[in-house]
Amino acid sequence: MYKIIFTLTLIISFSNSTFSQIESGKKTNKKTKILQNTKSSNSDSLKTNCVFLSYSTGTSFRNLSITEKFVKNQDQLNSEVKIPSFNVDLALKSQITKNLFYNFGIGYQKFGEDFKFEGDTTISYQTRYSNLILPFKIGLQGGKKLNYFVSTGLQGQMLYEYKKSETIKIEDTETSSSTKKASNLSSFGLASCSTIGLQYNLNFLCFALAGEYIYQLNSTFQAQKGIKHNPYFYGVKFSIGFKI
Repeated sequence: MYKIIFTLTLIISFSNSTFSQIESGKKTNKKTKILQNTKSSNSDSLKTNCVFLSYSTGTSFRNLSITEKFVKNQDQLNSEVKIPSFNVDLALKSQITKNLFYNFGIGYQKFGEDFKFEGDTTISYQTRYSNLILPFKIGLQGGKKLNYFVSTGLQGQMLYEYKKSETIKIEDTETSSSTKKASNLSSFGLASCSTIGLQYNLNFLCFALAGEYIYQLNSTFQAQKGIKHNPYFYGVKFSIGFKI
């Protein structure tokens, strides 16, 4: 009788210890799953890389200095005026840390200036410089759903098209001409570029509105031209982004 009671006691004790081990294992698995879910949610929240399509509208002009005494049409050059202009680019914005990011892209940009003189003889012309651009910027940002950001960097530029359209009117006779090539133009350039603005984040989309300033660091013309011509652009940039 005592042997039977002792045997049953051992069986019950073994069953309880085994059951408790199984239960503790289940609890560990639950904790592991919770930790895994937390880590995955944190990684998702940091996944804020976006591909942005942007359009900038604003004003273009240039800083001009004449380095030689005998340059043709100096009065005309000094009387040139600003023009409305635009830029378009496609760029990747990628997070480095929570508040630090870089922006790299490709785009199209247009600089230019106009001139007009009215008198017995009316003379007017429009000059346009179109570039393919490769901007690279480093930026800082803060906020969550609504971000504020500032970025600055450099962009390489390749002259894609040059065009100068000129019109001369004498009484009722009007003559127009167009030049698509010019000697001593620099084929490649480098510009500084800066933006400051706001970004609104949704689940899969981002919208941004920013002020933009671009200044070409080298002259549009080579040194032997006798003119230092540094274009610049300032305006408003509208962007729509797709999270990846």
